[in-house]
Amino acid sequence: MIYGYETPPRPFLRTAFDSIYHRSVLLPPSLVGTTPIDSVLSLGISDTHGNPLFGSPGQYDLMYSATDTLEPNFAGLLLRVALRPDVGARLIVGGLPPSRLPMLLALLLVMAILLAIALVQLRREQELARLRTDFVSGVSHELRTPLAQIRWFSELLHMGKLRSEEERTRSAGIIDQEARRLTYLVENVLNFSRSERRQSRISPVPSDFEKELRETLELFAPLARSRQMKLRAELELGVVAMVDRDALRQIMLNLLDNAAKFGPPGQTITVGSTRTGGSVRIWIDDEGPGVAPADRTRAWEPYVRLARDAERGTGGSGIGLAVVRELVEMHGGRCAMEASPGGGVRVVVTLPATEAAVAGESPA
Repeated sequence: MIYGYETPPRPFLRTAFDSIYHRSVLLPPSLVGTTPIDSVLSLGISDTHGNPLFGSPGQYDLMYSATDTLEPNFAGLLLRVALRPDVGARLIVGGLPPSRLPMLLALLLVMAILLAIALVQLRREQELARLRTDFVSGVSHELRTPLAQIRWFSELLHMGKLRSEEERTRSAGIIDQEARRLTYLVENVLNFSRSERRQSRISPVPSDFEKELRETLELFAPLARSRQMKLRAELELGVVAMVDRDALRQIMLNLLDNAAKFGPPGQTITVGSTRTGGSVRIWIDDEGPGVAPADRTRAWEPYVRLARDAERGTGGSGIGLAVVRELVEMHGGRCAMEASPGGGVRVVVTLPATEAAVAGESPA
């Protein structure tokens, strides 16, 4: 009976390694293509004493070669491999890196988004710069006109060129009304500046609306007369509201000036007020060209001048209505524009009301 046999390992190992050498994928196909393996890679195996057990047909330069010991299962055999020099120069250690296309596309997308944001920001900055330039130009023009009138009539009075008492009285009246106008403009700029810095403050107190509005109409009357315009009041009596009196005066003067500026000479400006539920409603009607529905929201924005104003060459700083909206909202109210029953535009301001005062009793 035969239990086994002993044979030299050389023939067996040569056959095994030859099979591995020719049938296994030892190099990336992208590197060798269809070239036979023995023309690009040399392989040599020897025992621990350096006796060769297997060698591939070709042996290449040591420039691209390596020697290592096989696993213990192979009795510590030594393995030597070498690449043909021109093939070794194309070999990428670690294999080909993963595709960078997704990362490049992501970077391109981020760059495109940042570029779009930068262009939008640049356009906004340019628009803001233009609006500020228009604002400075408008304010300068608005201030220059009353200052020129004040200076001209002051010089006439100072030089004694006005001979009659009537002329002197008229000149003093013009100086007074232009000084008032100048005061309104400066207060507008100051209020707008404070609102931009979030420094506006109001001190509401119970106020008789009819009294406050009539006093404001009296303040504006000289300017209305200088433009041959009439003021008509339709004010409900006994209406009391919590308002800052200086702020209410500024609101009304801005709205009256706006109505006078954009209305025709000789028009009648109507100011009305009434209490509705828990609110006080104020309206100002003019007889001007009106405001298109699409522009009635934009008109309250700072620096905005409507196309109709530019076409007519009407001056203005572009902040009057913005100041009105800011002061009204600080009172917890709201403002809007609508068509006036008699043509033109109606500006409506709604403010919170308090309990009506007792008949004959004035607010403290």
